[in-house]
Amino acid sequence: MKSLRARWPGERLYLIVDNFSPHKRAEIRAWAAVSDVELVYLPTYSSWLNWIESEFAALRYFALNGTDPQPR
Repeated sequence: MKSLRARWPGERLYLIVDNFSPHKRAEIRAWAAVSDVELVYLPTYSSWLNWIESEFAALRYFALNGTDPQPR
């Protein structure tokens, strides 16, 4: 977040984040308020809205397709 803030000084930033508990810590919210950053949270149970989740799904299907991950 600090590197994004440094990249666009003087502009209000809107960061879309998931509901991971560290994103909601008091220190993070205090820093965001002081730094003119608004944190926008994805709705709970909406991993399909998170772009990286679709990448992980594609990787999982590609890597595990036709394999049996159970140890024998």
